[in-house]
Amino acid sequence: MILTNRQLQTIVKEVKQSPSLTGQKVAYYVKEMFDKKISGRIIQRTLNRVNLKSLISKKNLTQRMKFARDHINKDQNLKPTVKHGGDSVMVWDVWLRTGLETFNF
Repeated sequence: MILTNRQLQTIVKEVKQSPSLTGQKVAYYVKEMFDKKISGRIIQRTLNRVNLKSLISKKNLTQRMKFARDHINKDQNLKPTVKHGGDSVMVWDVWLRTGLETFNF
């Protein structure tokens, strides 16, 4: 294990006092306090392992999951776009005190 039990207890105490801390912020805290480099994802996994769950209430979580299930395969709102390889046009103009003029190369 990367953290000692004492260090883990300190982190859990901090997160309980400030539950809106992100994994990245806690990782920064660990680096400053214990001089150990740990990713935010490992912090999240560790906190989940000690049963520190997210701030989302059970009611809100249920509603989010229902919304996700209802909309999982609905692509009627999606419009195809050209990501790469499409033609592009570059337009150049110059703003002067006298007005807009065409920029000639």
